[in-house]
Amino acid sequence: MRYSKSVCLIGASCRAAAQSCKRAQCETIYAWDDFADADLVHIALAKALSDLQSDLQSDLVQSERSERMPLVLCGGIENKPELLSLCIKHGMLCGLRPQALQEIRSVQRWQDWAHQSGIGWPSTLQPPFSEAQISWQSPWVLKPKLGAGGVHVRYIETIAQLIESVSSIQDTNQWYLQRFIPGVTIGVTYCSDSKKTCLVGVAQALRAEHLDAPSAFVYAGNIAPFRVNSGLELLLQKFGKLVAKQTSLAGLWQADFQLDPMGHPWLLEINPRWSASMELHEIGQGVSWMREHLTVIQGGQIQPELELVASDWIRPQVTCGRSLGKGILYAPSDIHADATQLDRLWQSRWQGTLGELDRFAFRMADIPQIPVTCGLDAKVAFAAGMPIATVLCSGGDPQQAIHKLQQAKQCVWEWLKIF
Repeated sequence: MRYSKSVCLIGASCRAAAQSCKRAQCETIYAWDDFADADLVHIALAKALSDLQSDLQSDLVQSERSERMPLVLCGGIENKPELLSLCIKHGMLCGLRPQALQEIRSVQRWQDWAHQSGIGWPSTLQPPFSEAQISWQSPWVLKPKLGAGGVHVRYIETIAQLIESVSSIQDTNQWYLQRFIPGVTIGVTYCSDSKKTCLVGVAQALRAEHLDAPSAFVYAGNIAPFRVNSGLELLLQKFGKLVAKQTSLAGLWQADFQLDPMGHPWLLEINPRWSASMELHEIGQGVSWMREHLTVIQGGQIQPELELVASDWIRPQVTCGRSLGKGILYAPSDIHADATQLDRLWQSRWQGTLGELDRFAFRMADIPQIPVTCGLDAKVAFAAGMPIATVLCSGGDPQQAIHKLQQAKQCVWEWLKIF
């Protein structure tokens, strides 16, 4: 079978997926995202996601269409089915059928799959909410059905908080209320082909306080690998196989779970796309899972030996002596960064290899840039709570990796004169 050497990426932020495509030896990388960070533009033909429709009508990718270009979905694109349908209409190949997207993002189907596979499912209420339905013995979270990255998720402890939150929502039918499960949040990466589903890796989510993220539920970063025992591994495998079989989902995808104090997993959500922690699994294992993803969505199969590599990555009896960390730095207040400060970030940029993380205290990614249309004295503005950049590191264990991420944040704040 002849595979395309070109790839198209669409989503809120495509840098990590683009670097993965580079490791997979893709020759031409097209990317449409919301940030156009400097390190994305350095390796891909990057455009604004808002330009995707008009660009597909132009000559930009006209010469590639006959090759059935593979399409990689990145952050938030699961909430924009019209863009997925548009790309498939233009001949791109994707591991997700547009008609299956609604099912995969259905709260009801999440509950069904959790119950069928022995995974926990938190008590969940659909609007309209009434006080008679709700027990306040433990807190709840109010979640948007079209959310991504934990943005807009709200912690609810009283009926007054619920009333106040709901009063600010225009369409309550796009939200649901779910019992909060205390514990550790993990992201589980799967890769599925027509015959099997492989458990690629498990990553622990950083807590907001680790790097002072602006809210309790917003995506703050990951530590990988997160080791799981055989019982949990079997549960996660059963869940992944069930979802892939019932939806024909192909390639890389992720499910998020909360591990309660007893170590039992509770399903939070399913994201049928590339997710932020996947690059840690790739470089930690020395495996191009993006290559496997591109192979699968073009009709191929996962290499059987890679399942053994992935198993060693997640099992506690196998020690690699290394934990990989990835953290998002959010602006603590309204700030402005000039060209000199952004260039300092660029000088510490990560180029996608494990060796760099072992040699340096940390590396930078998702680095903003000043648009070429602006003058030499222009600055990039970051409102309080907005993401500035990503830091990555390697540590001997999870605690050391978190500590190095925290040290990296302090260093970056000095570069940007944030005190």
